[in-house]
Amino acid sequence: MKNLLTCLCIIFFFAIGCPVAVFAEAASGEPFTMRRQVVSSSTDSHSESDASAANFSADDFLTLVNRDNPLPADYRPDDLVRYKGTELREPARDAFVQMLAAMEGEGIYGLQLQSAYRCYAHQRSIFEDRIRIFTAKGSSREEAEALAAKSVQPPGASEHQLGLALDVSINGLLSPAFAQTEAGRWLEENCRKFGFVVRYPQGKTDITRIIYEPWHLRYVGIPHAQIMYENDITLEEYRYFLAQYFMYAVWGEDEYFLVQLSGDEIISTSKPIGASPQTPRTF
Repeated sequence: MKNLLTCLCIIFFFAIGCPVAVFAEAASGEPFTMRRQVVSSSTDSHSESDASAANFSADDFLTLVNRDNPLPADYRPDDLVRYKGTELREPARDAFVQMLAAMEGEGIYGLQLQSAYRCYAHQRSIFEDRIRIFTAKGSSREEAEALAAKSVQPPGASEHQLGLALDVSINGLLSPAFAQTEAGRWLEENCRKFGFVVRYPQGKTDITRIIYEPWHLRYVGIPHAQIMYENDITLEEYRYFLAQYFMYAVWGEDEYFLVQLSGDEIISTSKPIGASPQTPRTF
């Protein structure tokens, strides 16, 4: 019943083109809070698909990180945990472990976590390596940087620095062909159930400015991943929608909340909304 209600709410949320409060059975628990520290962009430029005047907190799951919204060189999440030779934020780690168990429960094995958190210096090294490949082929430094940026973000512009992005593979396969593997197809269909999205989907390069990367997953949390999947939109497009209407629904364990954006802050309700499933209503 809850899944049905969730799907109906998601469809209703986008179909009417205005904010919706999602109601569901609310269990007693701690008040829901979100961190409000904002990491400012070092540029006033924003992509056309992200009209929000300010970025989210770097500790928030919906933070947009790209060339227009870079992270400071010294930014490092304070809840990183070690996992399979790399680091990632604890909520993303827990969700990945659950997702991997579900995949293996359906008889699909061999998914490898290739990369997760990368510090600024590590990303700079990767980017410079890619530039050298193109300069060795005769490109100028400027040309090489532009070519490199199509597949590798410059330092500070990689969401790997957030600790929420994962590169996964089967036998080290990091190419569009990963989408045709059994694991790739399963992730495309199911990763949203665990709060992940394929961050750079096919046909969206004009928005993300990154080539199709079926192996690159981003943890955004539930229900955001579900909403993005059902409506075939990227993080840039989803944030644009939120910036237009300033509120959206989010849930904790079994509780639903209405979250409101105000300027450069995220303001949340102090307690769950609703005591029983009801028809969504607009505000």
